[in-house]
Amino acid sequence: MSAILLLVEILSYITGKEVVDLYKTNGIGRMRIYYEKALQALRGSGIELIMDVAKDTLQSLTNANAARDWVNKYVTPYSRDVNFKYIVVGNEIGPNTNEVALFNQQGIDNAGYQNLFDAMLDSIYAAVEKVGAPNLKIVVSESGWPSEGGDGASIENARTYYSNLIDHVSSGNGTPKRRGPIETYLFAMFDENQKSGKETERHFGLYRPDKSSKYQLRFNN
Repeated sequence: MSAILLLVEILSYITGKEVVDLYKTNGIGRMRIYYEKALQALRGSGIELIMDVAKDTLQSLTNANAARDWVNKYVTPYSRDVNFKYIVVGNEIGPNTNEVALFNQQGIDNAGYQNLFDAMLDSIYAAVEKVGAPNLKIVVSESGWPSEGGDGASIENARTYYSNLIDHVSSGNGTPKRRGPIETYLFAMFDENQKSGKETERHFGLYRPDKSSKYQLRFNN
């Protein structure tokens, strides 16, 4: 599991080449982006891309012609030298139970759940089984922890969460319902200093905008 979300806002501070080089230096082979602006930086990089449909575009893409136009504009022209892996829709599920969410609590219930991540993921597995898709692969397109700005938001908690999450999803243990590695994308590579909204929204990055790291993590391929 080596995937971190790249926010387009950071490209105002750092060149695309610098971002790609930082990913490669840390052995991070996959990236998720929200906005098409970042595509140019990924040409020829070899980084696998999960591309999010921007919220302000989502409603219009319920029309089949508009969806086709979006693909023709933002996917097809880049498909030769950008390694598209997934197109994704939806984000921002926010658990608030610290010890369970941080993978620090053992023996939560009789079903064998040791953390909130597995419980949430297994609820998705159960749902797709009920509609007749038991073998559908589920990708966790975003998961993260803020380093400041709210209750439970600290550098130590963020480091603990990311470290434990990386170890968990790459271990091959999977969830109680489905064993195996879990493809997971971290939110996010950089802090977003200029982002509006809650203070926590500006502090999910593993790195600050000047490319200094908040803590050391080991990325597993």
